[in-house]
Formats: sequence, C-alpha cells, structure tokens
Amino acid sequence: MASAIEASPARYGRPSDASAAADAIPILVDDEYHIFHLSTPPNTTRHPPRLRSTWSRLRSRDLVSWKRDDMEALYPGNTPDSPDADGAWTGSAIVGPDGNMHLFYTGYNLSQNGKQVILHARSNDKQASIFTKSPSPVCISGDRSQFEDVDFRDAHVSWNESEHCFWMLVATRLRTGPYWTRGCLALLTSSNLEKWTIDPKPFYAPNDMFCPECPEIFSLPNGKCRITKGTVSNASRKFWRSFGCTEMLDGQWSWGGDMGMPREVFADDHGLLVVRPSREYLNATLRSLKALSIPSKLELNSIGKTTTHFFPFDQSDFQLELSITTQDSASFGIMFRTDQDMKGTRLRFVPIMADLFDMSLLTCPPPLDDFWADQYNLHLSREVDGPEIARHTAVRLRDAILVAVRSDILEIFAGGRSISYRLPREASMSRGDQNVAGNGGSSEGTNGASQHSHDRTDTRELGVFVEDGTLVLSNISIKCGSGMYS
Repeated sequence: MASAIEASPARYGRPSDASAAADAIPILVDDEYHIFHLSTPPNTTRHPPRLRSTWSRLRSRDLVSWKRDDMEALYPGNTPDSPDADGAWTGSAIVGPDGNMHLFYTGYNLSQNGKQVILHARSNDKQASIFTKSPSPVCISGDRSQFEDVDFRDAHVSWNESEHCFWMLVATRLRTGPYWTRGCLALLTSSNLEKWTIDPKPFYAPNDMFCPECPEIFSLPNGKCRITKGTVSNASRKFWRSFGCTEMLDGQWSWGGDMGMPREVFADDHGLLVVRPSREYLNATLRSLKALSIPSKLELNSIGKTTTHFFPFDQSDFQLELSITTQDSASFGIMFRTDQDMKGTRLRFVPIMADLFDMSLLTCPPPLDDFWADQYNLHLSREVDGPEIARHTAVRLRDAILVAVRSDILEIFAGGRSISYRLPREASMSRGDQNVAGNGGSSEGTNGASQHSHDRTDTRELGVFVEDGTLVLSNISIKCGSGMYS
C-alpha cells in the first residue's frame, strides 16, 4: 500500500514549492475523505511539460488533519504511444459494484494531435491501496458524430438511482456551430463501469462557452439536479469542496496553484446552493494567529465622496470577519493590498434593492483606454478577465462576511457565495512627474485627503470603504500572523 505521511500545514495546499496542485477530486469512503488532485511536474511553467500531470492523494477523517500519500496514485504513461503519455488529467473516483475504488481520468497524448480519451484505473480494495491502469480507453458504443474528436475529458461518474445505471458526464464540444461557443456535455451510461453507451444528443449545450471543464451533477433534497463545474463529494446531504487557486509565473497566469480551504456546499430551503467555509477547518488552522486589538464597531460617513479606513497591521496572513449593521450608500466594500494611489484589489457591494447586493471583485483603478494612456504615459496592465474579476448577483448579507488571506491567496465568503483569487504582488504604478490625484487615505481619508503622510511605496493589506453614503460595521474581528493553513 502507498504509505501516508502525517500532513503538516504546508503539505495541504500543494505537494511542494516546486510543484503545484489543481482540480480537486474528492470521494468519501468509510468516513474517510480522499482528495485526489492533479500535480504538475516540478519546476514547470508552460505547456506541454506543465500539463504532464500525475494524481496525488490526501486523506482525512475530519477535514482538518491530512495525510499525503508518499506515492502518486496515477502517473502518465511511460511509452510514446500510451494514451496518457503527456498527462493523466482530471476525472473522478467512485466505489464500483465490486466494492473497490475505480478512477476514470483523461489521457492526453500530443502525438495524437492532443486528442483526449477517457481511461479507467482499478484498485483491488475499497481504500484503493494501489491502482492498475487499463492500457486502452474505455469501451464506448453509439453515435459520436455530433461531438469533436479532440476535446473529450474530465469524466464525472456517478450512480443514477432512478435510472439504475452509472452516468458519466464528459466535457466536450459540438462538431459544428459557432466555433468559440461549441462547448457541451456528453452523457454516457453503463451498467457495470466497463462498457459505455454515448447519448447521440448533447446532455447540456448552452452555446456560451468553449468547453465546460470539470462537470459535475448531483441531486438536491428537493428532488432536482444541479450541474456545476468542480468536484463534489456527497456527505450526509452536504457537499464538501476543496477549490484551487492558480498562480502567475513568468508574468503570465499558469495552470495549477494552491488548494483552497475545504468548503461546505449545501442546498437551502429554496433549493439554492450555499457555500461556506468549514468552520472546523478554520478553527483548527487559525490557532496560531493572534487577534488584533481593534474596535468591534466602525462607522464611515461619505456624502458625495469616498471614505476609506485601513486597519493597522502588515501581516499577509489574516482572517477578517465582520457584519453589515446598516448601510445607505452607492457602494461599499473591502480593499486588499492598496497603495497610496488606491491601486489594489477591491471587494465591492452595490445595493440593487432592499437586502440584496451585487458583489464583485475588482482590480483598481481600471486601466485607461489607449488614447489617454498614451497622452499621459499611464499604462496599467490589463487583467485577463478585465477590471472585474468575479461577480455574484442578488446576494443577501444577513450573516457575517468572512475573508481569509494566506500569503497571496484570497478567499471570500459572503451571503452563501464564495470567490477565490491570487492577489498580485507588484510595485506601485509609476506616475513619473505627472500630478495625478489619488482617491483615498492611509488610516482614514476621503478623496485623496490622507490624514498622514506616507511613502508612496507603502501598501496597506486591508481596509474598508464607502462611496457616497453611510456604512456601519459590527462584530469586526481580525486574526493575523504567520503559520496559517497552506
């Protein structure tokens, strides 16, 4: 059996400093959580070597203490003609009718023009001491004429009780149609995990994406089903997820990064998904952090301007909790790693109606268009997804907002939604000799009128702001220090 080692905090987030993690694949077996994940080859940054991934495994009985197997669960093929010669990619784990664990994963081979195939690995026991890979792709019958040959990956296998068979969802693309929006899901069925039949029609074809990676389907207590991107494990009608956060290498976003903290995902009384962090995990991993001595209540007033308040610490690892007592403003939110010119990252809430807000994560300030940037030589880098990184609409902020930052990894939980992002660490924008007004303060300020003078290279880790109105925060708690989970 592949032996396991007791995990230290540094061993949960990624296999090592030189190797990144991606695509968590959990399964619950006999009260033990197994999280498989892809691991990049050490010291790789770009395709194709970066994607010659293996499958690693973590184990836990409480989502707090983790063990990492010494040996990888899956390796790429060792011959050029192996269907997974250039990578063992994402899939899923399931306990089969034989009582043993089975893995279905994606094989990648550049010599076949990057064609992806679904492969099957079997174990001889339920806890999966070791896996044996099949040398050939799974047997698929049926009409595949509607689907492309290259993209065919990320198999998610589950038992469909009402249909009395196994379902496999596969991320693929339609053979015809607008090129950039052919992404769809194919459905395959099997009675025994050995022979599969593909439905000739796509199971899901929204016509709005290139390829819907890492699909998942699961049932809700109200009898409806939910399709989502990500990997989820059913545990007493609750779903535990462990997300990943990509990293920037050589000035570009790269595939793979660090595992996020475990989430609890469940359906509320209306059948809507709610995402929140595992409180047990937070409590266990934050014991080494020190509570910051600050007032638990804060009131900001800002009529016709923006008012800011920054908290007095400079630790890069911290947890923030706060509640919105009252607000009457155009917008308000939380600022991360903000310099004297208010360049940084913001979580912004915009009221849309009583008790509902649009929540977005933004890079600030947005870059000027090329004409004005050329005029003043003020060029800001453009994010891949634009100034708006992520958005949730119609969020209710009845419970506390929780923010956790470890090194560069930002994780936000608010109103049953979550956002993960890797905060950039970059020098402040050089403004040359141009006199361009800032917008914000250092300890407290409004519209650039800072109460204290600071060097422009100073960066404040955490602050809050309100735009044109009032904001009252309560139950403010900040814990900071080194040694946070990783």
